[in-house]
Amino acid sequence: TAYEIRLSLVGSEMCKETEPLLTVAETAEFMKVSLRTVWRLIQARRLPAVCIGGAKRIKRNDLDRYIAANQFD
Repeated sequence: TAYEIRLSLVGSEMCKETEPLLTVAETAEFMKVSLRTVWRLIQARRLPAVCIGGAKRIKRNDLDRYIAANQFD
């Protein structure tokens, strides 16, 4: 993954502790939904995202929390 590549390139202790950041496309692929669905969740502030260099990124922990909070039996 991009996160693992970044770790191997940087190799610092600080970077190893950084949680993975996913692109909108990676998030959509992981969730098996469209890009538009992910954008709607971000715009509705239901799925937190950070802006890095003008691009949105989703923290893996935030995605996991969103999924856990939206499960049903």
